[in-house]
Amino acid sequence: MHMDVIKETRLTHNFCDCWKCLLVELYNYKYEGDFVVVKSIFNKKTYSYLPLTNYTDLTLTQAIELRSTLSPMDDYQIRVLNSEYQGFRESDTVTMRLDLEKLDHEILWKERLDQKCRNKIRQAKKKKIIVRKGRYRKIIDDFYSLYTVAMHDHGTPSLQKKYFFLIGEFFNAKYFVAYKGKTPISGTVVIRDNDLCMALFGASNRAYLSYRPNNYIYWEAIKDSIRENIKIFDFGRSGYDSSTYNFKKHFGAIPVKIDILKPQKSDIYLKYKSASNLWQKLPRIITNHLGPKLSRYLCDL
Repeated sequence: MHMDVIKETRLTHNFCDCWKCLLVELYNYKYEGDFVVVKSIFNKKTYSYLPLTNYTDLTLTQAIELRSTLSPMDDYQIRVLNSEYQGFRESDTVTMRLDLEKLDHEILWKERLDQKCRNKIRQAKKKKIIVRKGRYRKIIDDFYSLYTVAMHDHGTPSLQKKYFFLIGEFFNAKYFVAYKGKTPISGTVVIRDNDLCMALFGASNRAYLSYRPNNYIYWEAIKDSIRENIKIFDFGRSGYDSSTYNFKKHFGAIPVKIDILKPQKSDIYLKYKSASNLWQKLPRIITNHLGPKLSRYLCDL
């Protein structure tokens, strides 16, 4: 596949329309024009296009035009791909993409995955890690148990479990969960949009990281995508040159810049940082109860 196609492929309009329907079902969000209105606990509005996605169906030019429909005093957020961006820096947010067109998993194994990645997948197999896939209740429950722990460790409120069931209802989605015996130890959810597959969430039990379940689970998800003739596998959002970025790079993935349009006066990540530190210190029984209730008020998780 031509490199420009890999970098420029956005979400489809149909996918974004379905995502809006999911948000209405989940949170009963209201819309003003093309924006989802996310109200804070104090009833302050943020205009988001779209919440809970890494990027959208808009080009950067379209996003700038859409932004111009808002008042200068409005808070807003729009995420788009910037396929022309070069000169990456550590402060950049990127999504990592792997070209699967005209590949089988054997060629991918030999020519794209580096030796370190292949060795870790072999280690997981030797440890008898099993990966199951689907969107049935048990596998979503197992994934969610991993997800809530991971979110607490990151200092971020968890989404409602209903959200993960709705993903399976609204989209062509699969959950991949790795098990050691009967214990779920790693998981991700992969959503298809035409020729694109996106891994939106990942979570692991830290006690089992030495078993290398993360490498194995993404390898199985990639092989499944090849069987379904997917052309691009998107590993999801990372900070450039972060640990998660380098994990994905071992599979042969390349970075594509995500531009986040928001008011200059508003640094949403700085606001979240202090709250995140506090959230990590709260007992998990409290965060598991409060997180799903708070998540509807946050336009960026």
